[in-house]
Amino acid sequence: MKKLSSLQPIDITQVTTIVLWLVEIYLDELGTMRDFGKNDTADYHNAEAEFLQFMNQRIIKECIAKNKKAVYDLMASHGDKENLIMFTLLMKDFDEVIENNISNGQYAAALSTLRNQKDKGLYSKFIPILLDKDPSATIDVLINVGSMLDAVTLLPKFSSKLDRLTASEITRYLENCINTLRLTDQQIHDYLLSLYIHYSPLEKVISYLELQGSDINRVRYNPTYALNMCLEKKLHTATIHLYTILGLYEEAVALAIEVDLNLAKKTANVPEEDEELRKKLWLRIAKHVVKEKNDIQLAMEFLQQCELLKIEDILPFFPNFVTIDHFRDAICAQLQDYNLHIQDLKGEMEEATKAAEVIRDEIQQVRNRCSVVKTTDRCILCESPLLTNNFYVFTCGHFFHGYCLMDNVVPVLSNPRRTLLMDYQKRLQEMSLRQDALSTDSTGISAREQIVSEITDTVASECIYCGEQIIKLIDMPYINEDHYDRVQKEWE
Repeated sequence: MKKLSSLQPIDITQVTTIVLWLVEIYLDELGTMRDFGKNDTADYHNAEAEFLQFMNQRIIKECIAKNKKAVYDLMASHGDKENLIMFTLLMKDFDEVIENNISNGQYAAALSTLRNQKDKGLYSKFIPILLDKDPSATIDVLINVGSMLDAVTLLPKFSSKLDRLTASEITRYLENCINTLRLTDQQIHDYLLSLYIHYSPLEKVISYLELQGSDINRVRYNPTYALNMCLEKKLHTATIHLYTILGLYEEAVALAIEVDLNLAKKTANVPEEDEELRKKLWLRIAKHVVKEKNDIQLAMEFLQQCELLKIEDILPFFPNFVTIDHFRDAICAQLQDYNLHIQDLKGEMEEATKAAEVIRDEIQQVRNRCSVVKTTDRCILCESPLLTNNFYVFTCGHFFHGYCLMDNVVPVLSNPRRTLLMDYQKRLQEMSLRQDALSTDSTGISAREQIVSEITDTVASECIYCGEQIIKLIDMPYINEDHYDRVQKEWE
C-alpha cells in the first residue's frame, strides 16, 4: 500500500499491476478461509470488511473501473460469488449484477435490482429471461414501473410460444396497460385479443368484443386479424360478431343458423336501415327452417317476428304436399292486414278528396274576389291620385303606382332577381307593337303580355308593407348611408 500511495496518476501500468495483485491477495485470503469453513467467523467478516474498504478508495475505484473485466475474471476464478455481486453493486454495473443474479438462480434479487433502474435497455435485455423464470413477479415489476416503459416496444420481447401461466400474466399486464394506463395502441389490443382467443374461455373473448362495441371505426383492434384467429380456433359466436362488425351480414347469418337460431334472428335485425337486406337475411333463416328442419310452425312464427316477411315470401320454400291447413291462420292474418291497409288507403283518399274540394273552393273565391278603387284613392308612397298612372291594388288595402312600387322593390331584390327584372324591362322597351302582335303563342297570350306578367310577378308578388320582405328588412336603417350626411346637416 505504501508503494501504491507513492505512485503518480501517470504511472498507470504500475498502479494497475499493484491493484490487481492486492485484489488477488485479498481474494486468496478470503477463499482460503472459506475452504476451511471459516466464512461465518469474525476473522472472515473483518477480512471481508477490510477488502471492501480497500475497494472503496478513490485511486482503487478509478483503476478497477478501467479494468472491470480483469477483476470479474479474478473473482470468478476464486468462486467468490458474494463479493462479485458486491463489487458489481459498488461499481454500479447493474447489467452485471442482474446477470450474476440470474446465473445464480436469484431471480427475486435480479427483479429487485431491475425494479429500481431507469435504463430501458436493461428491461429489454432481461425481461424475456425473467418472464420465463418467474412470470408473476416479472409482470409485477412491469406494472410497477407503469408508463416509464413503452408497452408497444415490449411486445416483441414476449415469446410467441407461451405456456398458460405466462400467457395469463402477460394478459394481466396488457389489461393494466388498457384499463389503468389508458393505452389505445392497436398492437396492444391485437396482442391482448390474441391471448384471449388462444388461452382464455370464450366468455372472455365475447366480453372484450362487446365492450369494444360494433362501430368498426371506433374499435381499437383489427377486426380482420381477429376474424382470422377466431375462424382458425372455430370460435363461432365471436366470428359472428366480427362478421357483423365488418358488414358481412350474410356470412354472419349463415354461420349463426348453424350455431343458434335465436342468434341468427338477432343478427338479421342488425342492418336496421336496409330493409331489403334485412328481408333477405330473414328469408334465408326461414328457408333453413323449412327445408332443413322441416318445421312449418316455426316458419309461420317468423311472420310475427319480422314485419317485412309476408306469407307469399315463404310459400316457395314449402314442399308441394303441404296442405292449406298449415297456412290457414297465417293467410287469415295476412288478409286481415291487407283489409286494414285498404281501409287506411280509403281514409287517405277521402281526406285527399276533401282537401281538393277545399282548394277548389278557395280558387273560386280568389277568382271572384275584387277590390273597389275610388277616384279619391291615392298612392301610399307618393300620395298622388292613384288613377293618374298604372297602379297595383293589394288585398290588404294598400295602393301603389307601378313606378313607385318599382322604385321601392328593386333596391331590396337579390342580385339574380334584379338582373332578371332589368332584362325583362329591356326586352319590353325593344319590343314594338307589331312584333308583339306576331309573337302570340298557342295560348293566345302575346310575348309582351308574358313579359309584363313576369315583371308583375317579380315586383308585385306581395305588398311591400304587409309581406315577408318588410320583415327581412327589419335591421335596415331608416336613413340610407348615402343620404346620412345630408340629413344630419339638415338637422343641425
